[in-house]
Amino acid sequence: MPNGTGHPRRSTRCCACTPQHGGPVPDAAARRPNAAESKRVRFRREKIGFTFQSNNLVPFLNVRENVELMLRLNGNLNRKSRERAENLLVRLGLEERLKSMPNQLSGGQKQKVAIARALLKETPILIMDEATASLDNQSQAMIQKLIETRYKGHKTIIAVIHRLDMTPSYDRIIV
Repeated sequence: MPNGTGHPRRSTRCCACTPQHGGPVPDAAARRPNAAESKRVRFRREKIGFTFQSNNLVPFLNVRENVELMLRLNGNLNRKSRERAENLLVRLGLEERLKSMPNQLSGGQKQKVAIARALLKETPILIMDEATASLDNQSQAMIQKLIETRYKGHKTIIAVIHRLDMTPSYDRIIV
């Protein structure tokens, strides 16, 4: 596969993080490839939740603040959304870490925070590029079950995974 055509590049193009310069992309991103940066930012903010292998946490925000960040930026942070954020963090096993800074977390905990941030956004599209790769098997299964029970049928989920035992959860598999 030529350099720049692997799944990380495709994932960033799907979420309109990088412009498309030809080749296949999902419908949502295909209509946005040459849009002005401000339109792509708005599209990402309103339509796409995403998490990648690198969790991209803001180092000077604690766990709760990192999860609530997109809600705050979109003007959707209120008492009810804060409760949803806390409930999701508790469900992911981070109840003791709500006020912890990213440098105080393990790699798996950081990834759970990034996943919580993506799920809390409640966008129609969720892109997960190896989002659970750094998690233990129990945490991977728990997040997979959460996605299946709460989001399947309600979101378009694009996931890059390397574990074949997780493939039955998805409607369409591309190798």
